[in-house]
Amino acid sequence: KNLNEIKNNVQRRSISGFKFEKEICIKKGWRNDSKSPSLYWEGNGKSWIEKLKNLNFNVEAFRVNLNKSKFNKWDATDGGSNYEIKKYDTEKIQGKYILYSEPIIKIAPSRSKWKKGNTQYDVFPSPEKYNQFINDLMHSTWWKKDSENILTKIINSSKGIQFIDRFIEKNDIVFSWKLNTGKEGIAPIFEGYHRLSIVFKI
Repeated sequence: KNLNEIKNNVQRRSISGFKFEKEICIKKGWRNDSKSPSLYWEGNGKSWIEKLKNLNFNVEAFRVNLNKSKFNKWDATDGGSNYEIKKYDTEKIQGKYILYSEPIIKIAPSRSKWKKGNTQYDVFPSPEKYNQFINDLMHSTWWKKDSENILTKIINSSKGIQFIDRFIEKNDIVFSWKLNTGKEGIAPIFEGYHRLSIVFKI
């Protein structure tokens, strides 16, 4: 597939998913209200990349501040409960890992901006260095201690997932952290830059 095809497919899926969310909200009487997690990273600087550089790439010091982070993750609300909406038929995804969220810093630029002068590119011009950093992060003391807590807080922000054919409560879904290297079939990644993702399975 050429780049335009991939880009168009991603845009089509995005539009199709958004239309599906709207339809579900009308049907259920929910309000479309999309929220994504926003993790607060320790360190001095405006962006995560500035903070990381100022901490000299120390993965033990570059950690998520649980008190300052927002763990909201949902697509709709009824005023009391929040719901995630995924355009999948549950029978077709049974037993497969499906992408839920990518709250951890990721490399996903527009290709035209991926060059010298881009702050992320200047630090991680090749995937090897970035992937090693993510690997080190996953082996840090704080990640081993806090990662399950982060996962739980994100999952607990909604009641569960509304699929095409049915609604499933969060307690009946298996959620976990997974490193997406592009070979797992979870979702495409940019130029070999791994993504530390939350996936689910039913």
